[in-house]
Amino acid sequence: MPDNQNPNYEIKTIVEIFKQENLTIPEYQRPYKWTVKNTNQLIDDILLHQEKSKYRLGTMVVHNNNGELEIVDGQQRFITILLIAKVLSDSNFLDKDISYFLTHLKFSNTISHKNIARNYQAVISRASDIVNEKFAKFFSERCEMVQIILKSESEAFQFFDSQNARGKDLEPHDLLKAFHLREMNDSDSSEKIAVVSQWENIKSEDLAELFALYLYPIRQWSKRQSARYFSKSDIDIFKGINLKKSPAYPYAQILRMLESFTQHYKNSPDRLFDNQEVNFPFQLSQTMIDGRHFFDMVSYYQNSKNKLFNRLKENEQTNRIISTLDNQEYKYRTGDKYVRRLFDSAVFCYWDKFGLIEIEKAVKVIFLWAYQIRLTQQSVFIESIDNHARKDLMLFNKIYEATHPKEITQLLVNFKIESKAKNSESVINLAKEFQGIKNEK
Repeated sequence: MPDNQNPNYEIKTIVEIFKQENLTIPEYQRPYKWTVKNTNQLIDDILLHQEKSKYRLGTMVVHNNNGELEIVDGQQRFITILLIAKVLSDSNFLDKDISYFLTHLKFSNTISHKNIARNYQAVISRASDIVNEKFAKFFSERCEMVQIILKSESEAFQFFDSQNARGKDLEPHDLLKAFHLREMNDSDSSEKIAVVSQWENIKSEDLAELFALYLYPIRQWSKRQSARYFSKSDIDIFKGINLKKSPAYPYAQILRMLESFTQHYKNSPDRLFDNQEVNFPFQLSQTMIDGRHFFDMVSYYQNSKNKLFNRLKENEQTNRIISTLDNQEYKYRTGDKYVRRLFDSAVFCYWDKFGLIEIEKAVKVIFLWAYQIRLTQQSVFIESIDNHARKDLMLFNKIYEATHPKEITQLLVNFKIESKAKNSESVINLAKEFQGIKNEK
């Protein structure tokens, strides 16, 4: 950034940090998730360095928002430090009054409440180690943090993105969360809290799976682009247009109209009587809408994915395929996992375009197309399914360009079925049946 926008770096002791009564944690920040192990490790680190003249506890990035210092990064460590300070204060070993922070810091997320209570008990259990004058003096006067003060929220999030993009602790979807929250600068706190709560209700591993196995590859393969791994360098594919800030591009007009209709329908007094709901008509191929729509989209597709595959198990025809693929013999081999990933994402892609219309026929076609590489190749790698998705029949691209289900359900997927993969009899028999080949007795 330009020199006149360089962040202000300050090294502050813990007691100096607690003197800043304008230090706050925005309500839309992520929940407090440090564990007892993290808490004990911090205490152990402080104890280990007690003989040093100074000890650096880490970095805290804050945004100066009209005089309030909002913590953008470092809140996990700060809250844990506050828990240690409370135990010392309750035992009269800390001179600085921290009651302001205990009174004014609000945590609306139940995850935060649970972890704060648990870690507070963990700190209390270490009383014999830390509740003494030596530890309290070192902790408050010689333990330090680097405090980085940035002038705008945009700069703060840019700094947050660049710092964490280098680390291994955050997933790509974490960086997307930060970006799309930044796009909600003009929204009120209650809306930010709502979308973050919606996001945090989905487990991190489920979010990682949703992006890596469904959203990312479908968007890429539909345009015949490679989609082997979803990494931090790929997150721009989930950044698009901010409807409130962008010029009136003609291509964005339909998005604005859809947004206007959806909001008008939701806010109509008629909803008080008919209890009808309408969601924004998301499509994985459409231009991404930045901000709140991103969070709504993620929740929509996470819920839809679970419902879709449960629905397929309720249908006799599609369940035959799903139950065969769920068989133990196809669950653990790496190649089988790759092919199943290809199958699942293609089914989801079809559903996103045409819903459940002719889904039984589509699943058969997708099964033959996806498992063609399993039955004709000795080994299957991530490169195998990536190439198959983009080159052989180009199924994702065909779904993307199709205007009627028959363009997919009437595709012919014929290939010579060979027993290249061991222990694939069930899949072979199913493929032969769908191709009209009778098994030899």
